[in-house]
Amino acid sequence: MAIQIKNEKTKEMIKQWTEITLRVKRSLIERLNLVSLGCNWRRRQAGGLTAARAAFSLAGPASLDRLRSGINLTGIKSTQRNFGAVMFPTRLVWLVVFPGILAAQAPAVRISPNLRILPGQHNEPWVAVSSVNPDILIAAAQQDETVSLPKNMGVSVVISRDGGRIWTPLSLPSWPAATPFDVMVAAGPDGRLYVMTGVIGGPFWAQTTKDAPPKSSIRFWSSTDNGFTWDSPTDLASSVDPDHPRMTVDLSAAKTHGRIYVAWNDWLDEFVRDQYEVFLQWSDDQGKTFTNPKLIGTGTDGKLVATEPVVLSDGTVLVTYYQYFNPIVRRDNQRMPMFVARSTNGGRMFSAPEKIFEFGPHIWRERVTEFSRAFSLPIVTADTSPKSPYQDRIYLTWDDVSGGASNIWFVSSTDKSRTWSKPIRLNDNPPGPATGVKDYRMTPVVAVNAAGTVMVAWYDRRNDPNRMCWEYFAALSTDGGATFGPNFKISSAPSCPPPGYPPSVAVHNVSPRIPDPNRLPDSLLERLSLPERIQILNPRENEAARDEANRGLSSPRLTISFDPARNLWPGHYTGLAADRDGTFHAVWLDRRGGTQELYTARIVLGPAERPAELVETDISNRIEVMAGPPTFDPAKNTVTMALQVRNVGSSTVFGPIQVAIKGIGATAAFDTTVTLAGKLGTADRLLPRDLSEPVLVTFQVKPEAGFDAAFDFRVTGSAPRGQVRGLSATNVSFR
Repeated sequence: MAIQIKNEKTKEMIKQWTEITLRVKRSLIERLNLVSLGCNWRRRQAGGLTAARAAFSLAGPASLDRLRSGINLTGIKSTQRNFGAVMFPTRLVWLVVFPGILAAQAPAVRISPNLRILPGQHNEPWVAVSSVNPDILIAAAQQDETVSLPKNMGVSVVISRDGGRIWTPLSLPSWPAATPFDVMVAAGPDGRLYVMTGVIGGPFWAQTTKDAPPKSSIRFWSSTDNGFTWDSPTDLASSVDPDHPRMTVDLSAAKTHGRIYVAWNDWLDEFVRDQYEVFLQWSDDQGKTFTNPKLIGTGTDGKLVATEPVVLSDGTVLVTYYQYFNPIVRRDNQRMPMFVARSTNGGRMFSAPEKIFEFGPHIWRERVTEFSRAFSLPIVTADTSPKSPYQDRIYLTWDDVSGGASNIWFVSSTDKSRTWSKPIRLNDNPPGPATGVKDYRMTPVVAVNAAGTVMVAWYDRRNDPNRMCWEYFAALSTDGGATFGPNFKISSAPSCPPPGYPPSVAVHNVSPRIPDPNRLPDSLLERLSLPERIQILNPRENEAARDEANRGLSSPRLTISFDPARNLWPGHYTGLAADRDGTFHAVWLDRRGGTQELYTARIVLGPAERPAELVETDISNRIEVMAGPPTFDPAKNTVTMALQVRNVGSSTVFGPIQVAIKGIGATAAFDTTVTLAGKLGTADRLLPRDLSEPVLVTFQVKPEAGFDAAFDFRVTGSAPRGQVRGLSATNVSFR
């Protein structure tokens, strides 16, 4: 019996639903037949199609903004329910039950050769790309005494004017004599570049003395000519010592377009004991002047920490921050609250701060003693691109060890941070063994490109069974953060602690502990300042946490731990930005050279297409060979150095690239060929101006010739047949 439906709206809904059901069916069948997608199929997923149908029939018209798993669902709304602090979709049950089946098909990526930006020990990098010229990048990081750059002691600021291939250190005018910290960079809508750093000076109350120390402040610079010259800096006024300044620039079409917002928190509870604040200041004249601080939020007992403010397309400003509790081992840190305050009038008035969710600690309580620096921060960004289908979506990522495992988490909001998605675990590594050293990953960062593709990157130790060496991993989402594709590595080498780094030792006794006669009475402890209290309370609380972890032991135990080597600190965050063409630029800390140096790579979306007809040929006329620094072994009469090659031609060269080296004169017997396998990025090629990663080469020298030596070389590689010029590789000869 046929049923006639007269309501056109109902007809359209049925039509849409029929199309959706067919697409889901086709997609699930295709995915169940594919075994090469990296999904971990289980027997219980074999019935996924039937279960998905059932979930659809129960759910009604469900909301999925976009699913890139061969399914494209748009325009159908859903409801969400608030379970505690996090929003969970109530109708997309099948997404939760079958995450492997509907995991996003991440685009193919091409990762450029890893490039060392600067030598010397660094931490906490940040990077920004010009909104006008994608070739202009600026990056900054904290440094220590191993780095020697003019004026900028404490912070390195570098710029690239060719898309991240060549970097140059910058010296900014009126660099602070006091110690800078928490440096950050940003780009304005008109091509301006901004640099901001906190400055550690004397305490506020010391400013009234005759010989007052430099005042703690936030210092700000701007440039209108791609960083060749910089305006004199501006110091942001504040009555308390600032900490962790974070900035964003208004890229909206609102009347506040171009406004610079700076959020920060106070360093200590300077005026009211155990009370902490978050403030906001802004500038409408490209950083020449800033407003006075505006109080955004106040908290008691635990310190507030500002995270990145964001501005949406209508000019709405969101200031985000979270709260942690000292000492770090406190149980309160098992549930750290995240807050947001919202302004719809350019920051003049804000809503009362709202707690949006809670997250867990960055390290296990019983291991805080060894992991004293395990303290990364949530990172927030928003999709501000008018070309993106997910414009105004807000993204937030963090790491924690809730549930016992170390994981990277991600949430998003589509309604100006009023509700949030269910957290997604981004690291796709299988669980570690029940015994042995726990895996540990840290410091995720999130960025989004103009097309709306989201990338999250972090440090990960999954590939080291000893959990000491980290690599830089990432994951991509093409559906507005609903799902992510498989994890992939950006770094081409692991970062390990120095050999012989000493472990720690801990002893658990079953005998009574002798009371400490020098223990400060609690009545006196309460009179101390926060830093003084932390110094005393940390050992006490750490000891209590260890005792709790060992409570089940019936016999004494001595434990040797290499956690101190795992605690080497790359900072609270890493750098990640996207240019207007969609390329991501990552900046991270890398220890492959022995010290914690600043590295970068480009992540280009799309497959690595290789010409069908490549010819091996002499490419010496389009390749620059770079060498050094050398080391000399007098026992073996050898000189070892790193060789790199740069493509200085106008067209791409393809691997394998080899450097054939032949000694002349006294070293005529020396003859070797160096292959740069794995040194050209994941696409095995060098674009114009690209520099390969280094390869070590050892040369033999002759003492009878005074050790001096000379060597001829030729470089061979592959090029499309139509681009071949000069000698072919088979004709290259030193003889």
